[in-house]
Amino acid sequence: MILTGDNAQFALPEIGLGMLPGAGGTQRLARLVGQQLTMRWAMTGEMISAQTALQHGMSSQVCPTGLTVQYALELAEKIAKQAPLAIRAIKQSLKSIHEVTLSQGLKLESMHFYKKENQNLEVCNGISNNYCRRKKCSGLPDL
Repeated sequence: MILTGDNAQFALPEIGLGMLPGAGGTQRLARLVGQQLTMRWAMTGEMISAQTALQHGMSSQVCPTGLTVQYALELAEKIAKQAPLAIRAIKQSLKSIHEVTLSQGLKLESMHFYKKENQNLEVCNGISNNYCRRKKCSGLPDL
């Protein structure tokens, strides 16, 4: 996840030096925003605003500049309250989305979903907490 201050700017400025973007800039950005925008930005060196970055999926949130770290810490706290094994599986499933086919990605996700370690107390607690939040009760009904 990428949080940006509202004054953040991004660019591929290498064209101004007569070079193409290095370190995978064209390849990674094209996979994120598409070939057409990448071509425009790589060939012009135009600055990309925080709002434009958000609009095209380069950022997940734009924050007031002076509060970016605070927003990031609040987001980290929200994530830290979630089930650690599920968070790990989500991260592993998402890390490879640009390197595998959809079919391979779905198999990886399925593997994580049905993994034996996923069927534990963490899952039971999550289901029970969600049920109780909706029904305002103290636990799952006896089956």
